[in-house]
Amino acid sequence: MEGSFLLEARSQLGLSALLYLAAFGTKLYALIKDKNWDNLLFRPLLYSGFLFHSWGLYLRGLSTQSLPFSNPFEIFQVIGWLAVVLVLIFRAVTQMQLLSFFGTGLAALLGTISLQASSWDYAFTPTLMNNPWIPFHAALAIFSYSLFSLAALTALMYLIQDYGLSAKRGHMLFSHLPSLKQLDAISSRFLHVGVIILSMAVVLGSMNWFAAKDVITLPKLIAAWTIWAAYLFLLLLKHYKQLHPGVFCKACLLLFILALVALWPLNRGLHARGIPPYTHHG
Repeated sequence: MEGSFLLEARSQLGLSALLYLAAFGTKLYALIKDKNWDNLLFRPLLYSGFLFHSWGLYLRGLSTQSLPFSNPFEIFQVIGWLAVVLVLIFRAVTQMQLLSFFGTGLAALLGTISLQASSWDYAFTPTLMNNPWIPFHAALAIFSYSLFSLAALTALMYLIQDYGLSAKRGHMLFSHLPSLKQLDAISSRFLHVGVIILSMAVVLGSMNWFAAKDVITLPKLIAAWTIWAAYLFLLLLKHYKQLHPGVFCKACLLLFILALVALWPLNRGLHARGIPPYTHHG
């Protein structure tokens, strides 16, 4: 039964990545051609991808009897899912339509990468659930990553718009982007909230380290505090206006990539035990 759930979950997650990619491609083509028909396809593809994504994660939870963020494969999937959730909420509140376009591209990218890396999908260990504060700490950290992903996306939008203005290009994608001031403010807010939530996560993780050193190893703790310190430093520089907005946006992009890379030491303890990948299970 577990094997069938796992296989079905991967199928649903794979389909969601394809739908996200189709939605992204449809919107991109419409922007390049300056067409208005894209919403007839983009929204159904986006919502369908989100439904399959949600169902796939639900099946993962059923198969492992746990929250689906016990390895890098699941974490990438959940970050992508949360990014889409936040994008849909933010779009409904602000009518900032292009954020859903970029969010769809991010979900497609994270989903595709995680599905291609079979070694990331190693088996869940029940020790993670012995202490309820451990999954809660992980949930907070992953939610902060999703906020950092939106900070990175709005930073990317800023850099694209800045390039368009510098090159005096006011058509296609550039004409649909918000102002530089608005994008800079939104990216800063996402970063601010993300740092607050990550702060709670690393404090909980540090407390859990004393009670569960076999799960939360010292390299995990060091990696988590390093990422937190880097984001906090960036936030302080931004708050005290020590960074040009363009430099701040480039730093947001770079830090998010480094935060994703840091998932390897954060999850290395489980993988080092030689637990086989889920993708090898029957």
